[in-house]
Amino acid sequence: MSIKLLLATEFPIISLGFEKLLSDSPEFKIVGKVDNQTSLMDVIKSFSPDVLILDLEMMKVNSLNMIKRIHKYHRKLKILALSSKPEAIYALSIIRAGGSGFMSKSATPKVIPSIIKKVYNNEIYISAALAKFLTFNEEGELNNNSKMLSNREMEVLQFIYQGMNNVAIAKNLEINDKTVGTYKSRLMKKLGVTNTVALIKRAESMGISSL
Repeated sequence: MSIKLLLATEFPIISLGFEKLLSDSPEFKIVGKVDNQTSLMDVIKSFSPDVLILDLEMMKVNSLNMIKRIHKYHRKLKILALSSKPEAIYALSIIRAGGSGFMSKSATPKVIPSIIKKVYNNEIYISAALAKFLTFNEEGELNNNSKMLSNREMEVLQFIYQGMNNVAIAKNLEINDKTVGTYKSRLMKKLGVTNTVALIKRAESMGISSL
């Protein structure tokens, strides 16, 4: 039985690349394509894919929230995030949100089929380079690395980039504004900056605006 794939990207060249790479293999079947975030949930429901290849650059609003939403309503669907953003910063947040893996747009074509099969078989995919950087506890669970940003920290950073103050961020996230201040301090420490302006510039360099 073929693995049913749904391609979610607004870039035709990416869709064509996957079609050319996978069309001759009986192991894969591209059942549908979607080029906008608005239609994504409806298209998933219509095609019932096994694996969603989700281009993060297609996301116009918080992609972590979208991944959480997809995972909530389609628990069996494997979500493989595709992005040109730095894996070391984004991969774990994607996985914590319910994603099954993070694949760089610079990935060698010949490894893509094996990556898709890995997430289809209930495994988490990250690059070997990142895997070496991570540590696990005695139960085999992933330890939080002090330099990795949590999902909440990523959300706070995005709101800071958008120009929101602590009170506005707290209202959006339904937390205390003092808690927002704590997250902000953690972000500055992790990202090596000392003020809000520098934090916003760092967020921009990370491509945080479209996360």
